[in-house]
Amino acid sequence: MITLYVTLHTLGVRLRQRHHDRTTDERGLTTVEIALWAAAFVVLAGIVYLAFQTFIQGKLSQLG
Repeated sequence: MITLYVTLHTLGVRLRQRHHDRTTDERGLTTVEIALWAAAFVVLAGIVYLAFQTFIQGKLSQLG
């Protein structure tokens, strides 16, 4: 009976530790974060380019 108790206790401790490791593991988050920031900057650059292009087209249409 003590063997069963020790086995179940060890299993419980290992499962709890495995769950804790999975919830606190953030490896790879930095790569995802960098990729998202890069995508955000590309979108921002596109918006600035379109705004500048629209402004220039508006000024050119006033000239001629």
